[in-house]
Amino acid sequence: MLAICYGIYPQYAELIIFAYLGTVATATGDTLASEIGTTAHSQPIMITTLKAVQAGVDGAVTILGELAAIMGSMVIGILAVIFGLVDNAFMVILITTAGGFFGTNVDSLLGATLQKRGLLSNSGVNFVATFAGAAISGILYLFLV
Repeated sequence: MLAICYGIYPQYAELIIFAYLGTVATATGDTLASEIGTTAHSQPIMITTLKAVQAGVDGAVTILGELAAIMGSMVIGILAVIFGLVDNAFMVILITTAGGFFGTNVDSLLGATLQKRGLLSNSGVNFVATFAGAAISGILYLFLV
């Protein structure tokens, strides 16, 4: 959808690029948080209650997983700078990392609530979370750049 908007609305190209980076950063952060977070030796906690839960439960988070989400999101911003997609490296990395990190946590929050109740599938949670990452990065772009 963002790629289509990029072609139709060239006057908003930079905003659309930031939203896109937030989407990719969310997907990357979520994947890394899930895969790396489950290897943590610390006890996972539920994002909604902060109580200890089993590893792999929808909505469970670990410090290692959160760090993986931050690093994965940051890598997307760094790659955008390296490939010359956008200027102002610090701002790109900051906005992309924030969008990806918060989008990843939206994923965990939705997994712990709506997915747990059967109101959203995993694909639905991923869609809403990546949309949230895009929105967060887009809004940060509007306020900071």
